[in-house]
Amino acid sequence: MARNKLVNGELVALTAEEEAVLDAKEAVYEADKPRRAALAAIAALEAQVTQRRLREAALTDEGKAWLQNIEDQIAAERARAR
Repeated sequence: MARNKLVNGELVALTAEEEAVLDAKEAVYEADKPRRAALAAIAALEAQVTQRRLREAALTDEGKAWLQNIEDQIAAERARAR
C-alpha cells in the first residue's frame, strides 16, 4: 500500500526510503506489543492491591493467599515483559 505525505497542501507519495523507515518503525511497534500488554496487565493487577485490601490480607489466611496470588500473577507478567 503506497503511503502519502502532505507537502504544501498536496499529497505526495513517500519515497522508498521513507517507506522503509516507516516499515521499520511499525515492525518495532508490533514486536513490542506483548511487552506493552504485559505492562498493562501488571498495572491492572497492582491497582487491585489497595490499602484496604492489604489490611484485609494481613488479617486472614484467605487474604494472604489472595495477595500471594496477585504477586504470582505480577511475577508471571514481568517475565513476559522481558
